[in-house]
Amino acid sequence: MIERACDDDHPYDVIVAYSFSRFFRDGFTMEMYIRKLTKAGVRLVSITQELGDDPAQVMMRQIIGLFDEYQSRENGKHVRKAMVENARQGFYNGSPIPLG
Repeated sequence: MIERACDDDHPYDVIVAYSFSRFFRDGFTMEMYIRKLTKAGVRLVSITQELGDDPAQVMMRQIIGLFDEYQSRENGKHVRKAMVENARQGFYNGSPIPLG
């Protein structure tokens, strides 16, 4: 979608996401793509996190991106810990149990 948004025929003016955390999991990647989209004339809008384009709002978006990245890593750590404990107790973590 991002590559298509940056095409020469400019098919999109705005990309709407529920929140930045649903669109990106990495603060650096978020900023890289937002800048790429901005150069192509496309705005990224979050429904739940209304931010403007002035310097203070850009800084706030970057801080939010860092917190989202931290939260994503923490969630991954807790999920891995729970899956290891499930496996230790003999439970199966995953899709339907394999036959055989």
